[in-house]
Amino acid sequence: MSVLITGHSSGLGRALAENYLKKGKQVWGIARRTLDRSNLDFVQIEADLSDMATLKATLNDAQDILAGKPQTVFLNAAALGPIGPMSKITQQDIQTVMNTNVWGNKVILDWLIEKKIAPKQIILLSSGAAISANYGWGPYALSKSSLNMLGKLYSQEMINTHIISLAPGYVDTPMQEKLRAVDANSFPSVKPLHEAQGTTLMPSAEDAAREIIRHVDGLRKYPTGTFVDLRDITQ
Repeated sequence: MSVLITGHSSGLGRALAENYLKKGKQVWGIARRTLDRSNLDFVQIEADLSDMATLKATLNDAQDILAGKPQTVFLNAAALGPIGPMSKITQQDIQTVMNTNVWGNKVILDWLIEKKIAPKQIILLSSGAAISANYGWGPYALSKSSLNMLGKLYSQEMINTHIISLAPGYVDTPMQEKLRAVDANSFPSVKPLHEAQGTTLMPSAEDAAREIIRHVDGLRKYPTGTFVDLRDITQ
């Protein structure tokens, strides 16, 4: 089995990559930063998903590396963006988040189609924020709801690939560290995140990655193009 993971240099993406490597799987990683790893089964491609002008060229340069055609793809790379009232957030702030969380993924999906690479499964890492519309989460919520729709639309074109948008639930990652710095009195939606820290409600990235991998095959029982919350499966 071979796996392609975006945003593999930290957080959940890194944990997914390391778990698959421990299982002896071939892993390709795409991220702005590379890890100091010497492993023949681990190929890293340095790219910024928000820089769509160069992303496709980078993928083309790596075409020979990716000739093995990954069977499973995790489109995981994401930016949180600012937390604040929508009326105070600029269109540029929103566009920056959308570039990483949505449009960079479109470039990758289009490239896979162009190169006739049809993975068995594509998992878009989404979030409960895609449907909750909590106060203060504007750019991130917009991007993740758009990501869900992106998956649904591409599922109608990539008919030989099963596509799922997966919300992993609370995971203790660098993104959570940023959210813990947000004032819960001003933005009550972050209070549950603060309270979940250090409890079983917020597993480590390593534990969350193992849980996702454990359910990867089972995700294909859901209709392609749908949104699934991992907590609904595991609870």
